[in-house]
Amino acid sequence: MKTRSTFFLMSALGLLLVGCITIVAPPDTSSDDPITEVITDADEKKYTEKFQVNNRYKVRLMKKCAPRVWLHSDEKYWPSSVEWSFNFTQRVWRKDNHWWLVTRQKLKKPSSVLPYFHGCDPNQQHTGIPCNFDEVPAYAFWNEVDIAGEGKNVVDIVYFFYYPYNRGKKAVNTIFGSHVGDWEHVTVRLYWQQSNKTGKWLLAPAQGAGTVSIYIAAHDFGGTNGWNEVPKVRGTEHPIVYAAWGSHGTWKEAGNFTYKKIIMKTKKLIDRTNEGTAWDTWKNLEMFDYNSKKGLGPTWRGSWPTWMEKDNGSQAMGGQDPTSGPVYRWGNPKSGKVRYGLKKKSVYYRLVDGPVGPVDKGYWNTPDLD
Repeated sequence: MKTRSTFFLMSALGLLLVGCITIVAPPDTSSDDPITEVITDADEKKYTEKFQVNNRYKVRLMKKCAPRVWLHSDEKYWPSSVEWSFNFTQRVWRKDNHWWLVTRQKLKKPSSVLPYFHGCDPNQQHTGIPCNFDEVPAYAFWNEVDIAGEGKNVVDIVYFFYYPYNRGKKAVNTIFGSHVGDWEHVTVRLYWQQSNKTGKWLLAPAQGAGTVSIYIAAHDFGGTNGWNEVPKVRGTEHPIVYAAWGSHGTWKEAGNFTYKKIIMKTKKLIDRTNEGTAWDTWKNLEMFDYNSKKGLGPTWRGSWPTWMEKDNGSQAMGGQDPTSGPVYRWGNPKSGKVRYGLKKKSVYYRLVDGPVGPVDKGYWNTPDLD
């Protein structure tokens, strides 16, 4: 059950101040680490008393709350930057009146794997176009949300992870549900809370009965959790999540998870997670203010990527170049239809449509945490 909370509810619950809190103190000039940098009393008075924050505050909180993603020890389909994958894709105008991002090289079969589908594999030598796993970014969006008409009183930080390919699951001697392009995400919700020590208002995840502070997405669903219910990297407030082998569905713990049954519910689709390779997303984080449509650094400072523009169904919006305009679906169209069940009425595809991108996910400006 998703909990809807207002600013006044936060005060009534008397929530503890935990998590990604910025402590007010003199500037720490001995450290240039943006994660530990603190704001001045003047900044605190100027911004937080008006329930607004400056970009430096946003950047710090986005880095502090960024997750560690454990990739599976047998992973073959690694993350990459959006820009790196653009070298292998092109925009195509399709009959649904939207721009799709499809592979330049044709797939011979629904289960075909192109070399770039492996992403920035740290164990693979990339020829021609370098791809370093240590430089793969996650994409963080600062999104102020109106709850119950009380104004912009909570902030959702949505962390998106991009993978060039999602490998499907094996069932009945074939692979179902693969797709080109894969977007996964984790959302951390920050509430305005008043410090018992200083009386100042600060943004932080809430730890309290019935209050959710993090949403972990897996495929087309997910789960909400309290901040204290998710493990953290020791000595930090970085939540730890686990990306499943091949499909990258995100879970809060290691293990095997059945998330769906197909073919008259006789075959299980199972995600497998473990502690293989740690992806510390705060080390290379592309940050954006979703409300003002501006980048906060380092690559997109002051600007907004075209792939985060809304595809309004206009064929005139750019051309084949992936950077020339918005993208609605981030992968090839479905193929490889297979029928099962009584009278062959159950239809499945070996390759399904590429997913919609972040801007079309429906996570924005909603009181529900997702």
